Amino acid sequence: MKNTMTLKLFSIKKIFRFTVVLISVLVQRNSFAQQNFILYNMRSVPQSIYANPAFRPTDTTIFVGIPVFSSQYFSFSNSGFRYSDLIKHGANDSLYADPNNMLSKLATKNYISLNYQMDLFSFGIGIKKNYFTFNVTEKATLRFGYTSEFMGFLWYGNGDPSIINKTINLAPSINFTHYREYGFGWSRKINDKLTVGGKLKYLYGMENVSTENSNVSIYTDPNDFALTAQSNVHIDESGIDSNEFHKPFNVAHYLFKKQNNGMGIDLGGTYKFNDRITFSASIVDLGFIHWNSAVSNYVSHTPGATFTYNGVNYNQFIGNNSINIGNALQKTGDSIAHVLKPDTLHNSYTTMLTTQIYVGANYQVIANGNAGILLYAQLYDNALHPAVALSYNQSVGKWLSASISYSIYNRSYTDIGLGFSVHLGATQLYIVSDNILGAIFPQDAKNINLHAGLNLVWAHKKHVTKASFN
Repeated sequence: MKNTMTLKLFSIKKIFRFTVVLISVLVQRNSFAQQNFILYNMRSVPQSIYANPAFRPTDTTIFVGIPVFSSQYFSFSNSGFRYSDLIKHGANDSLYADPNNMLSKLATKNYISLNYQMDLFSFGIGIKKNYFTFNVTEKATLRFGYTSEFMGFLWYGNGDPSIINKTINLAPSINFTHYREYGFGWSRKINDKLTVGGKLKYLYGMENVSTENSNVSIYTDPNDFALTAQSNVHIDESGIDSNEFHKPFNVAHYLFKKQNNGMGIDLGGTYKFNDRITFSASIVDLGFIHWNSAVSNYVSHTPGATFTYNGVNYNQFIGNNSINIGNALQKTGDSIAHVLKPDTLHNSYTTMLTTQIYVGANYQVIANGNAGILLYAQLYDNALHPAVALSYNQSVGKWLSASISYSIYNRSYTDIGLGFSVHLGATQLYIVSDNILGAIFPQDAKNINLHAGLNLVWAHKKHVTKASFN
């Protein structure tokens, strides 16, 4: 029994130690995070309407986004730990892992998020009190949810004293979606105080993987370290079935003929309380995608079924030629698969967008300069994920706008943002980041993002909105 116990602990720890270090290295190389706090208050940039459809670009009657280059957005976030929480520098600049420090930083539930967004085409035009916009935007999002118990098991295996004689859930949640958005927006100034807006969106789904249910629990017996596993899993996917990769690739079908259709809506408004104070609010990405093309569902064959693994006792093979170790391991694997393997179905399913809420207030400090507070939340995984940002925003004539911010997001308290837009004739260049320090010191950041682009903008004196927060 002692040999069996030692073998189990050794193999599990070695395998999962390598896995978690590999994940950490990948995270270090892909450090970006989804936020739009500064862009929300940079009203001279037409893409601010993505955060609130009631906004009308200041000093702009018509804008045309340069295809592909008008809006490039990259992001990464890890609410649990920073790279530097796990990987430390030792003597002679060597690296070593500090799992205890990393585990101490985790909340009960944690999320890693990756996002990419690109405008294929966009434009807007103001007609008297109305402003109309249209955009075609490619979007890809990945969110990986994990628990502190999951990470503890990855590093220490089932020998961790904190999980012995305790049932823990090891199955992480995952949601990956690649889709294209066709959006038509309309903003109207009702009177001198109130402006409202909305955007109707058609969504064309391309790929998706999502966990409707993710529950694989284990229990470690305190006496002999036997593992009892229980599984109840439901995973849906569309467009990434390995069988599809062997078929001839049809570009037209991939880009336009998939049967994954959805709808979305954004709503927003602004209210000018007096000459100095303006309030605003929006709710964006209320919507869904129904997946029909190349769909597979992986569902537990026997939900709630259990399997107990007592290990392999190598003493039984010593001096016994009638027992084959390969056959013994094969039988164990077959038993596990029989109890825990999922069934594969092919039923269509629906996923919801991650809804975002913005509530802001701005106070005009000087001419063309204001201070703002922004409350933000995402609705995901049956929970509200909040953030708050403070900013100062200044315009210099019609050629320069700049903002600086401080935000608290993803249990991170050191996010300093910076953004600016420059008008050079009819060309507008903008660069925005909600955590500029993260771009300089990515190993110490939980949140990093970058949003940049080029627009062509024109103003008409009769219809232009002045640089203010009206």
